[in-house]
Amino acid sequence: MRVSSINIPNGLSEMNINSIIQLGELVRKQRKALGLTQVEAAGLCGVGERFLRELEHGKPTIETGRMLQVMAGLGIELDAKVREP
Repeated sequence: MRVSSINIPNGLSEMNINSIIQLGELVRKQRKALGLTQVEAAGLCGVGERFLRELEHGKPTIETGRMLQVMAGLGIELDAKVREP
């Protein structure tokens, strides 16, 4: 899965995500780059603070729909492509 964002702090415009832990790290970096606390970001994205905290920590059973909601709220786009066999 490739996730891209306009404001990834280290200057990347896209990166490969291979685990929920990496996705959580990207969400955390983007939130911080936007200058938001977890409480502020959760409110902006329409989710609870606990959900955002669990997402940022890479909880493996995170709800996909709400995860996508957070990503959209923080300006993170998700692009998926099928790998060649």
